[in-house]
Amino acid sequence: MAEFWHPTGAGHLGDPARARAAGRPRVRVDRGGLHRGAPFLFGALSLIGTAVWVITMSLIGYGVGSAWQSIAHEIAVAGYGAAAVVVLAVAAFIISRLREVRLERQRAGR
Repeated sequence: MAEFWHPTGAGHLGDPARARAAGRPRVRVDRGGLHRGAPFLFGALSLIGTAVWVITMSLIGYGVGSAWQSIAHEIAVAGYGAAAVVVLAVAAFIISRLREVRLERQRAGR
């Protein structure tokens, strides 16, 4: 586990002794994110969330059953649509940035 302080605070990373001396609370960094204390609660809630996820996915799989081929096709079509949206968003971002660069160059007199 790593310990660190927010950049707006002391501005240093690590060294828990310095932070305790400065009166700053320690913050633990786990795969689950930033949290204070209660590792048992964190583990229990993770276990509950995992169980809910697994049961939900299992029930969906059981319910879909033999219709999986048609549903898989619809999911694939939706995936292509999502990919198209991402490509359009990236293209719009690039065009926007190019316009900003051109405007900055014009303002700079180049």
